Amino acid sequence: MTAGKEELSVYNVTDVSNTAFSDAVKVIRQFIVPFIVFVGLCGNTISLIVFSTRRMRRASSSVFLTALAVVDNLFLLSLLMSWLDDEVHDIISSNLSCQLLIYVTYVTSFLSVWCIVGFSCQRYIAICYPLKHKVHCTVFREKLIICTFALCASVLYTFNFWTSEIRQGVGAAVDFECALKREYIGFLTVATWIDTLFTMIIPFIVIVFVNTLVLCKRAHFPIQKMFSDRFLRKRYIETNLSDQITCNTDSLSSSVKARLNHEIRRENPKRNRKVLLIKRSRITTTLLAVSFTFLVLNLPAHTIRLYNLLTAALNNEYFVPVRHYLIQELTNMLYCTTFSCNFFLYTLFGRNFKSTLLLLVKCHSTKNVYRPS
Repeated sequence: MTAGKEELSVYNVTDVSNTAFSDAVKVIRQFIVPFIVFVGLCGNTISLIVFSTRRMRRASSSVFLTALAVVDNLFLLSLLMSWLDDEVHDIISSNLSCQLLIYVTYVTSFLSVWCIVGFSCQRYIAICYPLKHKVHCTVFREKLIICTFALCASVLYTFNFWTSEIRQGVGAAVDFECALKREYIGFLTVATWIDTLFTMIIPFIVIVFVNTLVLCKRAHFPIQKMFSDRFLRKRYIETNLSDQITCNTDSLSSSVKARLNHEIRRENPKRNRKVLLIKRSRITTTLLAVSFTFLVLNLPAHTIRLYNLLTAALNNEYFVPVRHYLIQELTNMLYCTTFSCNFFLYTLFGRNFKSTLLLLVKCHSTKNVYRPS
């Protein structure tokens, strides 16, 4: 179940069967949801293949981005199961299948958010503390952080196994529906507040704070200065000198050549630092795009969710008005888009990702051309 549909199991909704809102919601669920799922599964699978290549495995934050692609696909698969159950045929017919579906949705939503928080913090360390980056941001530590997130999410959302059930659906077209138990509505309200804290309030504050610091750091050292005429002339001269020295020492042993090239690079640490900063800036642009897109697409759904929680707490009424029902469905679609749009962001802003993807396509095409018949 999507996050919004889970909440509708707790909050009553006024009758929309004979209104234009009902038709709009049906169109959204029948056509937009499968489109989001199809595009997202294809994009995330391609992203997973690209990040699994040897070239991208060495790239910064590749562990977080690989985990994000896996988690997003799991969420989209659970969304597809929910859509098939609602629109095609009842496939969720037991309490266990219902509980697993809601559990996977909660866990993957949590992990998706915290993967973005993880690589946002990783980028902050890389930009603001570059000397500590290779010490603290290792592949092993990134995997350990992801495993810690997964363990926390797995324990945090175990309450779904005793607060959800299959029950008789409302209306002739619905045999069964996966819903939350009414007797636990007080506990579920508290659980929803806790989930909102861990998937909305804390991640939003951390992502905005960290990305603001990264942007301020980049503003102090604009990348445009690195491409000044003086820098380009200096880089051209030094590169030619390096090539001449290397070409004229063919008769030297490999160890002597290595020491000589090392001395050349050591004499010019500023150039190496600038090239490194350029590469890190490209990665940072991609991750900033992912972070801010996440904030923009998630904020409306979380705002509606927070509004429902506050309304229920202040008025002691657990229902959603008709007009808010449609708005909630629209914001849920934006929320689900978060899990299917990262591939396009990587393609637009990630030069390494794009070049690796084109290389994979080119190699695959070449194999097909020269494959023996």
